[in-house]
Amino acid sequence: MTGPDYEEFLADLYGEMTAELPVQVFLRRTYRGLSGQDYEIDLSLEFQVLGARYVTFIEAKHYRARIAVGEVL
Repeated sequence: MTGPDYEEFLADLYGEMTAELPVQVFLRRTYRGLSGQDYEIDLSLEFQVLGARYVTFIEAKHYRARIAVGEVL
């Protein structure tokens, strides 16, 4: 499985898990940061609760071997 394949797999998985909820799942969507810089995010989930907009970003990684925690954090 390639990196893009893994991202699509996760988008499908999150789409299925949130199908009954008012959640939008986006694959490779671009967001603008406060600095004005644009960032392409692998997977994002957006929803609203009591008028507040919530956005969750997921940067998917699919390595062939285990990696150290320090490489992730």
